[in-house]
Amino acid sequence: MKKKYQYLLNEIGDCGRNALHWAIHINHIDIVSFLLIKGASATKLTIDNYSPLQLAVQHHYSAIVTLLLQQPNFNVNQTTKHGTALHLAVRNEDMKCIELLLQNDASLDIPDS
Repeated sequence: MKKKYQYLLNEIGDCGRNALHWAIHINHIDIVSFLLIKGASATKLTIDNYSPLQLAVQHHYSAIVTLLLQQPNFNVNQTTKHGTALHLAVRNEDMKCIELLLQNDASLDIPDS
């Protein structure tokens, strides 16, 4: 992708989400992977303050959670008004996501919102 168009990867559309958010929403791991390779931000928030990791956890998409956690310099403890991804996984009683997050240094010391 040409540099002059790269900003479009992270552009939030009228619906409050970007291409990565939508690819996660529909559980399309190949598109998620492609977008990340092309430079999509793994930390860009939706208009309602969900990170890509939080979206994947909210939908119980453990394969996408794994892919996001493999991104360089990824912050597993990114906090929004919804708390952290670990908070969402615990609320959803999603043991697979909880295990993945804890194996990747999710903090138990961040208070829930």
